[in-house]
Amino acid sequence: MQHLTQEILARAAHMSATDLARRAGVNRSTLHRIATGQVEPSLGTLRELAIVCGLDLTISLEPLSDPDAAAAARYLLEAASAQVELTEGGRAWVDRIGRLDADPLTILSVAGRASTLLAREGAALFRGNSSAARLASAGDAAGGRWAISGRAAIELGRDEPLSGPSVLWVDDVDAATGILTATHDRVATTVNAQVIVAGANTSVLVDTYTVGPVRYVAPIQMLLDCVGVGGQLEAAAMDIAKEWSE
Repeated sequence: MQHLTQEILARAAHMSATDLARRAGVNRSTLHRIATGQVEPSLGTLRELAIVCGLDLTISLEPLSDPDAAAAARYLLEAASAQVELTEGGRAWVDRIGRLDADPLTILSVAGRASTLLAREGAALFRGNSSAARLASAGDAAGGRWAISGRAAIELGRDEPLSGPSVLWVDDVDAATGILTATHDRVATTVNAQVIVAGANTSVLVDTYTVGPVRYVAPIQMLLDCVGVGGQLEAAAMDIAKEWSE
């Protein structure tokens, strides 16, 4: 909101404050408080200011996929939380979750869905071999840091298979995508995805562990990722979380 306000006011720099306020239908003192960041304009006021400058304001909704939500949940729930680096967005999520007065299961559910990889910008979706070993091979070949999550992680030690995508967190999504393209089919819709390749941030890779040649995300990150993709993986993740909380 502040960025949009400043952009609009910059375009109106050739007008006097009195003229801009009159044309936008606000009083000059209100315009001054908006310009100096003391108050945020309502959407109606912001649109009137934009119209004066020959612009219009378009608002759209899109699926939420905020990595800061998962980082905030890890900060609140994990013993290793001191290693999780919170951005300004992460601190805002800590405040949001705090307003819920939530128990750990609710935090996991809210943050997992808010950070879903099914809507993550820049993520690549594939059909094909989603085993931990295959994705680990792609992670090694891509270079940099990587770790496995999703179905390939939650099935570790389980007898019955689950449906849902495995996740390869990597530093270089383009490199991993290029490697998997040789053996996997790229898909455009999440319903067909068996593998999700997503860009890793530092918080995602806190407290990873290895089993043989495979590096897995921390258990709490795995639960967050599985909750985010829904279906059987979400149900299994919440069951595990309930067992941990008992």
